[in-house]
Amino acid sequence: MNKDLKNIEQEVVEELTSKLKSDEGTNKIITQYIKISAQVTRMFLEKYEQDTKKD
Repeated sequence: MNKDLKNIEQEVVEELTSKLKSDEGTNKIITQYIKISAQVTRMFLEKYEQDTKKD
């Protein structure tokens, strides 16, 4: 892979959060949700890569 999963995670979070108009109220909650979702996805992919390399 040219980019590691952490960099891809950051790019996705930045792209999605940049679409929000402000960093107030509901948008803060949405931003946190996006960050957590991206982290969970990255962690899953890292674990998947590790497990498939063992086979």
